[in-house]
Amino acid sequence: MLDFFSGMDTQVAVRKLVQEVLYAKQWTSTVGVSSLLLGVDEKDTIRTFSKVTIDLPLTTFLSPGSIALPSLGGGSSSSSSLLSMLKDLRVEVMTGKRINIKTTIGVSLPLSLDIGFVSFNLAFDRMTLAKVSINGIKTASDKPDISLDVDLFIQDPPELQADLARFAKDVMAKKADLNYFVGIGALRFGKDPAKPIETFALARRSAE
Repeated sequence: MLDFFSGMDTQVAVRKLVQEVLYAKQWTSTVGVSSLLLGVDEKDTIRTFSKVTIDLPLTTFLSPGSIALPSLGGGSSSSSSLLSMLKDLRVEVMTGKRINIKTTIGVSLPLSLDIGFVSFNLAFDRMTLAKVSINGIKTASDKPDISLDVDLFIQDPPELQADLARFAKDVMAKKADLNYFVGIGALRFGKDPAKPIETFALARRSAE
């Protein structure tokens, strides 16, 4: 559902954007996203990114004098080849701050895998952003596809929301030093989730 705002400031900004796209050789308008909420209804929402504001120049997406989207990746085929590996991608926001992702990756491995489950925590700036559960990984060396069923249990405490908002502002301001960390921890895997292998559960890996 789209709710349109029709205040005078909005009308003026939209008029300016349309005029620039149609007539101007230089664009100054911006487009952005803020107050992002995910969920199945208004009472069951993921607020992790609710304080993040992203405001980008229109030229990030469109080029003056044309309405064609610019080539992604600067002509490199790496991003397009990566996307071409994904098949039947499905993303569903569910109750309990859960996001389920199902996809098939068209990649051939020189070995066979049969892992009942893999789980780990994804951290941002040393705070848990999501608890990730991969519901089985099974491959065969003679079959090129890997089917994945992944559950993301999103965490959204106020301090994480504020930290992500600061990170977005720093990125938008093009700060040279981004003193934030991303990492994984609490790695567990095995055949049965009730009897996991916890050898690496206390190990953490972070990168700046």
